[in-house]
Amino acid sequence: MSIWRSAAIAAPMSIPAIPRARRHEMTKRPHDESGLGRSSSAKGKPFGDTAREFQENGYAPIPLNGKQPLVTQWQSYSASNSRPSDSTLRSWIRNFSGANIGLVLGGLIDDAHRLAVIDIDDERFVGMLTAILGDDLVVKKGKKGASAFVRAHAELKTSRLTSPTLGHVVDFLSNKSQTVVPPSIHPETKQPYTWVGRSLLDVDRDDLPEFSLRNFNLMKTIIESEHTAAILEGDTTHWPVLQLSGQCVRHGDDEEIVAAISSLFPAGYDGDSLKELPGMVADAREKGWDNPSDSSDYDPGDAGPRPLGYTEQHTYIFYLPTRRQVIQLSPQQLTTPAGLLGLEEQEFWAERYPKFDKNGNPTGGFTSLIAGNSLMKACRRAGPFNMARVRGRGVWREGDRIIVNLTGDVPEDAKNVYVSFDPVELDGTVSGINTSGILDALSLPNWRNPGDPLLLLGWMFLAPICGVLDWRPHIFIVGARNTGKTTLVNGITKLLSPLAVSLDGQSTEAGIRQTVGPDSLPIILDEFESDGKTSRLLSVLKLARSASSAEGYVARGTPEGRALQFSIRSAFLFAAINPTIVGAADATRIIQLHLDRHDDNPEVARAFNQAMQEFEQYAPGWIKGAISFAPQVPKAVSTFIGEMPPGDSRHNKNIATLLAGAFLALEGRTPNPLDAAAWCEKYFDLIESHAEPHKDDDAEDCLNLLLAAMNEGDSFGTILATAAQQGSGHNALPAVDALRNHGIKWVGDGFVVANKHPGLEAIFAKTRWEGNGWSASLLRIEGAVRREPERFNGPRHRGVFIPASVLDGIEPMPRGQY
Repeated sequence: MSIWRSAAIAAPMSIPAIPRARRHEMTKRPHDESGLGRSSSAKGKPFGDTAREFQENGYAPIPLNGKQPLVTQWQSYSASNSRPSDSTLRSWIRNFSGANIGLVLGGLIDDAHRLAVIDIDDERFVGMLTAILGDDLVVKKGKKGASAFVRAHAELKTSRLTSPTLGHVVDFLSNKSQTVVPPSIHPETKQPYTWVGRSLLDVDRDDLPEFSLRNFNLMKTIIESEHTAAILEGDTTHWPVLQLSGQCVRHGDDEEIVAAISSLFPAGYDGDSLKELPGMVADAREKGWDNPSDSSDYDPGDAGPRPLGYTEQHTYIFYLPTRRQVIQLSPQQLTTPAGLLGLEEQEFWAERYPKFDKNGNPTGGFTSLIAGNSLMKACRRAGPFNMARVRGRGVWREGDRIIVNLTGDVPEDAKNVYVSFDPVELDGTVSGINTSGILDALSLPNWRNPGDPLLLLGWMFLAPICGVLDWRPHIFIVGARNTGKTTLVNGITKLLSPLAVSLDGQSTEAGIRQTVGPDSLPIILDEFESDGKTSRLLSVLKLARSASSAEGYVARGTPEGRALQFSIRSAFLFAAINPTIVGAADATRIIQLHLDRHDDNPEVARAFNQAMQEFEQYAPGWIKGAISFAPQVPKAVSTFIGEMPPGDSRHNKNIATLLAGAFLALEGRTPNPLDAAAWCEKYFDLIESHAEPHKDDDAEDCLNLLLAAMNEGDSFGTILATAAQQGSGHNALPAVDALRNHGIKWVGDGFVVANKHPGLEAIFAKTRWEGNGWSASLLRIEGAVRREPERFNGPRHRGVFIPASVLDGIEPMPRGQY
């Protein structure tokens, strides 16, 4: 009986199981005849005492420092199948007598076999050695695991076997390798290596256990299987045992496989899987898993799932041509009929992996295990898959090549994987679109900066083809009620239809990324106001920031509970009454365009409304026109960047991109450096006006955050603007009085913000102004001064007085509401 076996578990087919507990009790007894396995002390001479005897028995001994060779060119003994000469060995013994001793591996024992070692680091796999090779082993033991000497098939090379969940498990050592042997001293434990049972010197090399290609493949399959870890744990083993049985049947007979898998079960296992194991192996063989021809290369044909690769989470990625989707599936889903039928119809699978009755006649069904195994093999051959290669609907660039993916019809030689689950058809024509007229229409509202419509035009031209941009700027239109903001946003949405993704301003970051996925489309968010949840606004703006360069990934949830990682490459347009949370990081990517109230000129209002309605007739011809210029966009942007005045590089990139888009739209040609220089000079004031958000002063960001905070459905800014409008009657407003609970108090012609207050601490938590840092920033607001202690519905606190002028442009509460 094997020294690793025990009667603790009754294995089926009279094959003793190898419980884990016994693997840790391997006897460390010295060889009692030759003395080579004696428990040498640190004062012994491992190399000097044993090297010559190993040499005389056909091995190539070399001196080691710990586990590292002390001599050079030792690998030549493996390549030439030779041993150190007598004179060389005498020199080594004289110089390295007290060193550890190692044996060079890989030398031929006969024409078909080499000397090799199976070095197992994980104790739980030690029993597998006996299960595969039998009891008559030659094994040494050091700190952990065990190492068995074998006569390995000559074609087997040194390799490392790694479990997908457990990591490194086994080193198969053969050519160009060496191994330390007793009585060497382990460099970490300071204890001698020992033989377990027989010494290597007790066995002729020709009598070492044979390790065949089939043995190696069986061991490799077990170690590298994603199901092995579950069997070692002993929990929920039925499915893993069933799957591992199917994976192993072509690499051994039933008895060998049952013994090998049985050795994995933990000590004391009392479940049914061990009893059912022989039947599972027999069933897998009956279903044809042992016949390589039955699981030959998978052929998806024109419509079948196309294997793209696998992920580090041990899932498999496929492209579904009929649905234009990329999908991620687990091994369990791929080996069940239901999972496969979710990919293709039964006829597809029955044609490739038919199921037969006992008379050999096709049943019309299919063998899901074989089909799933073939699919997984195909994915493994494809290699690791990077989700950054998945491109959804939109216009993209591969080097100098433009890929238009709106219907899923893309060139077969495209480098990336293009999906289009919901194809977009463009029916309009490019002719008849007056881009100058569109700019005139955009200029009708009362813009605070008269040049802003030009930048907006540039965004509108580039947004449908934003996938070709290396850098995507975003727009934030700010305007109070009755400024035409909503009418403008509706017009832009019509012009960019059907590509524009128009979402409610209350949408969450998770909702946006679920909707957009891998697409590169314009995203429009009107009424992007705070609902009392600042974190929602911050997360959406963070998503927009990542979309500027697509440097980061966002995870999209799947029905299987796993996640596909997509890079967001969309151009965002926000619109709101207040520029709520646009901090320094956002201002470098999001350009604010301010609308002021118009003078109620009815003719202008009618002209503007009519123009916005007419935008609909230009779509989708506007998009087709933008697509036609997509190849020129990168050069146009680069040309404008090169002619921008000195300034913040990211600001210049933002404005240059938008100016390039506007130039292409208006001029209908690619700009040269002279064109770009003339525009940069002409619009110098516009460029400089938008450089202000890039200053280091964060006072306005701090104030914007404060004014965006909510009290019972109204923002602080709206409440304070109402107080300013009411003048002496402000004290009667409950909403104004309620702000004292948040550390804000109206005084005279402005308001005081406490230097320290629990309400303010909650508002500024997890921002750069937390810890009372808001007071220092607010003091930099124009007209702000320090204030002596005031009472804020509780203790008195010093504060910062801020003039009411900062509230200009903020819409007050409607009459009757307060």
